[in-house]
Amino acid sequence: RGQTRVWGYGSVDRKGGPVPDGDTGFEAASITKLFTKLMLADRVRRGEMKFDDEAGTFLPREVRMPTQGGRPITLAMLAWHEAGLPLHPDNLDISDRNYFGSYSVKDLYQYLSSVEKTTSPPGLYSNIGVQLLGHILCLKTGKTYEQYLKELVLDPVGMKDSGIAWTPEQAARAAVSYDPDHFPLPRVDWKFPTLTGAMALHTTVNDMLKLARALLDEKSSPLSAVAFDEKAKKMTWGRRIAHWGWVGGFNSTFYVDRDAKQAVVVWVNDGVNGPSTDLLVRLLLEGYATWDRDLSDLTDLTDDPVPNADKLVGTYVNREIPAGGAAAPELVLKVKDGKLVAHTIGRSEIFDFRIYAKWDGTLFAKGPLYSPGGSEIVPIRNDKGEITGFAFRSRSEERRVGKECRSRW
Repeated sequence: RGQTRVWGYGSVDRKGGPVPDGDTGFEAASITKLFTKLMLADRVRRGEMKFDDEAGTFLPREVRMPTQGGRPITLAMLAWHEAGLPLHPDNLDISDRNYFGSYSVKDLYQYLSSVEKTTSPPGLYSNIGVQLLGHILCLKTGKTYEQYLKELVLDPVGMKDSGIAWTPEQAARAAVSYDPDHFPLPRVDWKFPTLTGAMALHTTVNDMLKLARALLDEKSSPLSAVAFDEKAKKMTWGRRIAHWGWVGGFNSTFYVDRDAKQAVVVWVNDGVNGPSTDLLVRLLLEGYATWDRDLSDLTDLTDDPVPNADKLVGTYVNREIPAGGAAAPELVLKVKDGKLVAHTIGRSEIFDFRIYAKWDGTLFAKGPLYSPGGSEIVPIRNDKGEITGFAFRSRSEERRVGKECRSRW
């Protein structure tokens, strides 16, 4: 208690670079969403916006905002993934490796105007929903996302190594991230800042620990006016503040427990093949006995081809929202180079995650399809023995709810 400790393991790249430390830069990815929600809470606190304001009223008149089940989509619905918007807009060009940074405001407005009613189930995790919220906040304030972020959080807390654009000095201290085949990935070039509100933040462990300290004691906090009131609590800045992020090979988790006066920041730059940062946080906070106990699924995989893989090929659609969680996108299974691989439509098309056979006959997805640390896959069969879907069994999720996580496909 009252101490800050930073550990590094491995290297910042696969060329034998230095061990990462508290000043090594990394992509915070979806942790950015926490800040976008706090921005909304700030505007509501100032009386300039309301959580139940219709999102379309803040957009140019020529933009037609879709509805969700016939209901207007509100700002809170965007923040809480309740708008029925997909993970990504369907006009996002994923053939461009810089597809997030190349998406323009014109592209965003064309997408919104092309959708009359959202068709995804409420609760579907939606990057575009929070990105739209960030864009609306920029329109309302007349500031860029980075300007508002610095004014509200980064400058008061002293997070000088955090932001959207990388300075040359920050880039020189940044870790390199990798794809499933261990090839280095380029950092996102945000030449169009349209989608910054969901995943654009880069930071360091030391900066995030500065933020964590500012969130533990309201009286001494430089964020006392913005991060402790009821408005902030409605936007998940309550007793526990947490978010997981994954983009371009980076996997990160930020967790603050105000009651226990504890905070943890974890990141890895081999987020596809490396351990789940979500699980690492749980290991650190809850003191699980051994690594083998919690990562045993990664030690009993066989490199043999998945039996009858051709019978598993297809597209599977989620028909209901799992209890206590968000709905998942469509799952695509295919055979590539003789190996069974998978990706989720709208979430991971850039990467095909390999599906492994386990010695006990079950399957395992080694990659963040639905859980950051990978998922055990259990086929669901009908009365004729035909596979009609899959149940995903996540180690970290099992520990969170105390039972197997299932959804019907």
